[in-house]
Amino acid sequence: MVAAARPFTTFLGEFLRDPAMVASAVPSSTALVERTLSGIDWREVRTLVEYGPGVGSFTRAALRHMRPDARLIAIDTSASFTRYLNAIDDHRLSAVEGSAVDAVQIVSELNAAPVDVVLSGLPFSNLRPGMGDTIVWASAQLLRPRGQFIAYQFRPAIRSLLTAVFGTVEEEHEWRNVPPLTIYRAYKSE
Repeated sequence: MVAAARPFTTFLGEFLRDPAMVASAVPSSTALVERTLSGIDWREVRTLVEYGPGVGSFTRAALRHMRPDARLIAIDTSASFTRYLNAIDDHRLSAVEGSAVDAVQIVSELNAAPVDVVLSGLPFSNLRPGMGDTIVWASAQLLRPRGQFIAYQFRPAIRSLLTAVFGTVEEEHEWRNVPPLTIYRAYKSE
């Protein structure tokens, strides 16, 4: 029972330390994770970069879907979350303490470009002015043609950022999460 409580305890501790950046007191629901990841063609994914992985609700699910030769780079500013993710025993996972603003450099240092999918749980509505633009532009640089940027959010701040960089943005709502969230998908043109 203690092992089951550990992700929640870690998540709650980080939420209490920095509620603006964690944005929710509970990890993402299974329904949100499944719905968000269902739009990915896993046969095509060699590199996935995740921003704000927290305790790894999406990370673990993505690893279950990914090919044996794929890579997942999880970038989080929290040392606690990064330590927690580094305990996952999977050679495909690299958990890095850092900022999504530096994603191009991080991915380059890991020799993991180009990226097929960028998955973001960052609360774009809570980021400092200009930071969201920088992250979205950096993500576009990382993505291969037809690569996809996916973000799950409870406020629409990211929509205009994605539209400015990618053009068309798809969105769908997942009500079976606390709080309910919108999933945004944008694709890099060829």
